[in-house]
Amino acid sequence: MRLLAELPQDRAARLTDALLASGVAARLRDEIEPGAEASVWVVEEDDVPAARALLDRFQSAPDAPEFHAATKAANRLRAAEEREKKEAAQRIRRGRDAFRDAASGTPFWQRAPVCTGLIAACVIVALFGWGGADAPFSLWERQEPLLQWLWIVPVTLDDGVPSWIPALGLAPTFTTGQIWRLFTPALLHANPIHLAFNMSWLVGLGALLEGRFGWWKFLLGVLTVAAASNVAEFYLNMKFGLPVLGLFQVEQSPWFGGFSGVAVALFGFEFGRHRGGRPITNMSPNSTFIMLGFLFLCVTGRLGQIANVAHFTGLGLGFAAGFISAKREGAPRRPRERAAS
Repeated sequence: MRLLAELPQDRAARLTDALLASGVAARLRDEIEPGAEASVWVVEEDDVPAARALLDRFQSAPDAPEFHAATKAANRLRAAEEREKKEAAQRIRRGRDAFRDAASGTPFWQRAPVCTGLIAACVIVALFGWGGADAPFSLWERQEPLLQWLWIVPVTLDDGVPSWIPALGLAPTFTTGQIWRLFTPALLHANPIHLAFNMSWLVGLGALLEGRFGWWKFLLGVLTVAAASNVAEFYLNMKFGLPVLGLFQVEQSPWFGGFSGVAVALFGFEFGRHRGGRPITNMSPNSTFIMLGFLFLCVTGRLGQIANVAHFTGLGLGFAAGFISAKREGAPRRPRERAAS
């Protein structure tokens, strides 16, 4: 810190407020003796020239309106920082409570109600696909009536063949008020392995993030990623060629489903937190290699028709959200309080 000026206490306080309002981190040190002058300190060395320039203006007209208005602006900044500190403390407590609950054996549904609800919804939808020993999982193949309410656009059956109108795009979803269709493809899974893989991310990382950030923020994030990845997949459905990537064509298609977009977004969020220097878990490099390798394998077409656009949309959104979240928590905050000594 660098000493800027020593002034009567009221003027020193006003100068400190003006510095804070102008973006210069400053601290006020009040003297204990009555009538003694107070000192104003600049926290960052790079801010000293700007602080001295403001000091010159202040000394020439300390009662100018701009300096009286700066007090209100500085108070707003202090109040905002105090709110940020409280929110950060709440996030820390939620994360600590999540770890404690997991270790103490608290039921999963109490620790992660949103994850519990999502898993239950996916499992219930999957049960509609159970077709007995001859067709153990044939939800999509049999075109169960439930599917007509879960595809991203309304679908009709003509002689048992599902059809839709490509020229209308997503318009029927909005004009009929069936907005839920933007999210519900995430509930559809092609087979038990597909379902188990996606649900494992909710049981592990999803529950941890829900406990850390709170159920409503987690749910909002899930819905946002689900809608964005589903819409992207609908409009940018890519048919990759072989042997490697080859040529591909982009076309609209409603025939997709799965929670993978959100599951990959959970991984992307934690990867972004790691890159931002604020990891939530000790995610090993092997886990990152396996996930990215899996995504690449999906792109090659070796695993069949995969909703690759939904995957990478979720990955991008998750990484961006995680990186921004980490930087917001980890950015060095300039002191905006008066520090008495």
